[in-house]
Amino acid sequence: MQPKNRFYEPEVEEEEMGAAENVVPNFPKPSSTPSGKKMYISDEVLEILNNQIYVEFNASQLYKAAGSWCEYIGYVGAAKWLLKHVNEERAHMNKIYEYILDRQAVPCTPAVEEQPKEFKDLKDVLEQVLAHEEYVEETYRAVISAVFQEGDLTTFSFLQFFLNEQVEEIKVVAGLLDRLKIIGEDQKGMYFLDKEIGKL
Repeated sequence: MQPKNRFYEPEVEEEEMGAAENVVPNFPKPSSTPSGKKMYISDEVLEILNNQIYVEFNASQLYKAAGSWCEYIGYVGAAKWLLKHVNEERAHMNKIYEYILDRQAVPCTPAVEEQPKEFKDLKDVLEQVLAHEEYVEETYRAVISAVFQEGDLTTFSFLQFFLNEQVEEIKVVAGLLDRLKIIGEDQKGMYFLDKEIGKL
């Protein structure tokens, strides 16, 4: 079944309707920015993409906060891994910025959301990171579904990259929590796990 396309509805003669029902347009009907410039995504899709900029930006900020705390406490390996992820999440954010600009629209720069300054321990750090990555995955599932319903197959294709990235992100953090559960309170084990995290 074809998704409903709210962007582009070609005029079809009544006798041609049967053949035309299976045609999917290549691109959405352009709308325009306040400056009058045509953009090739709808206002609804633009709002969705701007929200994902916000999601990715806040993910980077959480990694920054968690990495800074780990470095302060002495988890050097975990700090290195988390701070590397700051740049990865910002790269995701910039990828969305660039896509919006490529579609001749204007991206929004989100406000900074305050992140936690203190964590109970390394387990708390990893649990918060995992919970956030699960949240990010759910947002992409929701927006990809919404974009598909809009009929914007170009943006639908673009967003697949981000959802696929979440599979690896969640696998890694969940695996670290499993290792931490096995180690328990063993300080020597924690030391070696921290070194291992630093190599990720």
